[in-house]
Parts: sequence; structure tokens; C-alpha cells
Amino acid sequence: MKNARPRGATHSLRAIGSLLGQPLAPALRNRGLGGADIIGKWREIVTPQIAQETKPEKLTFPSGKRSGGTLRICAPASFAVQLQHMEPILLDRINSFFGYNAIARISIVHERGQQSPPRTPGKSPKSLDRQTQAEIESITQCIKDPELREAIQSLGKSVKSQRFSSK
Repeated sequence: MKNARPRGATHSLRAIGSLLGQPLAPALRNRGLGGADIIGKWREIVTPQIAQETKPEKLTFPSGKRSGGTLRICAPASFAVQLQHMEPILLDRINSFFGYNAIARISIVHERGQQSPPRTPGKSPKSLDRQTQAEIESITQCIKDPELREAIQSLGKSVKSQRFSSK
């Protein structure tokens, strides 16, 4: 019996970054980021802790050159000062990634924090009776991890006291 699949065709999992590289290239080129490499590997370049707070936004070079560029990084204002003090380390890590002194300066753009929606006054939570509290504690008694048990008990009590309103 012949194999139905054409020779050389595989249906294995592939990284999504390998599929997005070509369609994203024109958009990234407009931002000066050339290829998706710096964005795709940002976490590896600058450490996961820094990558969680920052994102590369634009890369510009002096006219006709591919070195001595400026990388614009978007970061929350609360993290910007710390990032500014780490600039020499970041420059070293980024230039090591490129393999030459591509970046001479980092420009930090303050990201506006997302504002939480205004709270609407609602019903105050009702207090739970002893029976309901005992029921929640007995249901969660089999959980061995004390922190997890406490968190689930707290959630149960919140739900039972109607802190979460369905809108």
C-alpha cells in the first residue's frame, strides 16, 4: 500500500515565528527593525525580566550607515530610570546579538500605563454565615498545599458573598 503523503512533506509542529517572518518583514522594515530577529529574540537578548517591561520600537541608523544606530525602547515610566542605568549593559548585549557595534545609543520612550476602568459603586458584599464558611473549608480540606487551599477558600468565600457581580 502506498503512503498517501507526498515525499518530503511533514506535518510537524513549527514555531510561529518561522511562519510570520516574511509577512511581517515590510512592516518591520518601516520601523527600522530590518528583520523579526530583534523582536523575536528580545527576551533572550535582554533577559526575561527586562523583556517583560520593555519592547523595541524603532531602530534608526545615520544616513548611509549600518552602525552607530539608535534603538528606541518603549518602557513604563516607573521602569525607565532603572533601564537608563542599565544602558551600557543593554548596549553590550544588543551589539553582541548583532555581532558588531550596530547600536550606539538607546532612547527610552515612556509607555502610558493602562488605566483601569472606573469602579462603579455596587452592593457591599454580604457576610457569610458559619455554615457556608464551614462548607467551603470542608470542600477544600483535601488540598495539601496550604497557600493553594487558602487561595481557593478565599475565592469560594468571595463568590458566595457575591463580590463578583455578573454584568
